[in-house]
Amino acid sequence: MAHFDGDLESAATLADELREAIAAETVGGGLRVTMSFGVGASRRGESFDYDAVFRRADRALYEAKSYSTDRACNNRPSAVVSS
Repeated sequence: MAHFDGDLESAATLADELREAIAAETVGGGLRVTMSFGVGASRRGESFDYDAVFRRADRALYEAKSYSTDRACNNRPSAVVSS
């Protein structure tokens, strides 16, 4: 997921809302699907650096996955958006 019109907090909120919406639905024979998200953003005052932002998001995704499933984490150290 890419969110280009906001800061880290708004991107994290969007990821969490998407995570909750997906978890609320069922597929197939009533199966529930969960998702984990890693959220990254440019730091305030720095120009957008694709590699740096996606590296932060990738680290956050691995952090989210390390907790379990159905999580969103952002690129702040140990910042869990949801559980």
